[in-house]
Amino acid sequence: MLHIGMMFTAVSSATALAGSVFAKPWLHSEQPIHPALIDPLLLYRKASRLEEQGRLLDAEIFYTRALRALQRSADCFWQRMSYNGRARVRRELGNHRGAIEDYTQAIECADETQAIAMQYAMRAAFYNDCQDIQGAIDDYTQAIDLHPTFSAAYFQRGMAYLQLNQFAQALADFRKLEQLDQQRGNSEAASEARFYIEQVEELQHTARHRVG
Repeated sequence: MLHIGMMFTAVSSATALAGSVFAKPWLHSEQPIHPALIDPLLLYRKASRLEEQGRLLDAEIFYTRALRALQRSADCFWQRMSYNGRARVRRELGNHRGAIEDYTQAIECADETQAIAMQYAMRAAFYNDCQDIQGAIDDYTQAIDLHPTFSAAYFQRGMAYLQLNQFAQALADFRKLEQLDQQRGNSEAASEARFYIEQVEELQHTARHRVG
């Protein structure tokens, strides 16, 4: 589907990182390291590699180190990326409270409107996975309020409304999605949104007949 996963596009670094992470023996030490001595992006890169390898506990350690090294930095982007990375790892490790805390910190780190909207949408997706559907709807609503043309947020909120059988609200979101796609000249995406509209209308019709 065209809209699913739109907000989870991988972000690749445009920053040239000097040297190999694995050539730094101190990166493998569990001893505290003074933040001023470390390039935090090296730590972030190391954490990302560990996460890709499935070494989640080690990845959590290095995301934490990256965040500590970034404490004195005004670089909001890498702070957000590090909080998001640690949130993903904690999510996989079953530490849902820790993941929520990290997604929330990422929201607070965001320094421009669309970035804040994206972070709300990411936390919403986590709430949805945890079956906190209302929490997901609330966060998608925050994202839409900040970024009124955020197509993926409309789609995901519509799907969340469907889980609660709130058909009217789901229809409103899918219709808005269709409108946005038409305005962008994306006929294929608009056709997909129309498909969801027709499916929800059918579900709504069936539900009304059952009540009757």
